[in-house]
Formats: sequence, C-alpha cells, structure tokens
Amino acid sequence: TDAWFSGFTPELVASVWVGFDDRKRHRLVDQNGVQITGSSGAAPIWTTFMHQAVAEAPPAEFSMPAGMSQQEIEPTTGLAARILPDSLNLTHRPVRLALVDTVRANTWEDVRRFEEQSGRPLIDSVLERARPVSLTP
Repeated sequence: TDAWFSGFTPELVASVWVGFDDRKRHRLVDQNGVQITGSSGAAPIWTTFMHQAVAEAPPAEFSMPAGMSQQEIEPTTGLAARILPDSLNLTHRPVRLALVDTVRANTWEDVRRFEEQSGRPLIDSVLERARPVSLTP
C-alpha cells in the first residue's frame, strides 16, 4: 500500500509518497494498526515541508486565468446562481465560488439538462435543503 499527497502554492508544487520501495505487498499501518492514508501519513509531512519551504517567501495569491471570472454557484445544481429565478431567494442560501469560462455562461438549457439528468425539477432540488418555517410565535 502507498500513500500520496500533492499540493501547491502559486510558486511551488510538492508531492509526498509514503510506502515501501520494493515490490512486496505491505500493509501500511501506524503504531496502533490503523491503515495510513494520504491524509493521515503523507499530508502531515507535506504540510511540514511546505511551511518551511515558503517561510521566507512573501504571501502570494493565485492569479485569475485569462478568460475566466469568479461567480456564485448554486451548490445543488452547480449552475450559476444569477440565472436562477429570484423567487428561489438565493441571497439567503449558501453558495460556493467557482472559476467559470466567461465565454460560455449557464443558460436555461442548462437548467433543463439538470432536471432531465437528475430526474426531478430544479425547484425540488433546492427546496429539499430548505428549513421548515414556523408561522406561530
């Protein structure tokens, strides 16, 4: 068994491999017999390395790729929040941010495709996450 973890900053890419360098099949476990994974074995090593590697470097931001923009995405559908009806009141719902191609934006055809692929109307997908509201004090 091998365990890997890879990550990057704007200036540095690094990967860590934890395992055995022979062709025998080994079970990679910690001192308690729990299997070591990328997140439990390799990631802590990667984190320690990266903290030291970038310690003297000034903080850097990732640059926006050409032809991309940042926009809010409705989490259930993955569609751009701006094309969904205002009646869904998405201003009070969680959204995530995504980099999207500025040439191709979501359309109502994307909404119809989501409904066909998921087998249910978009409104049902959004409403199933809504919290019940009490009308009594």
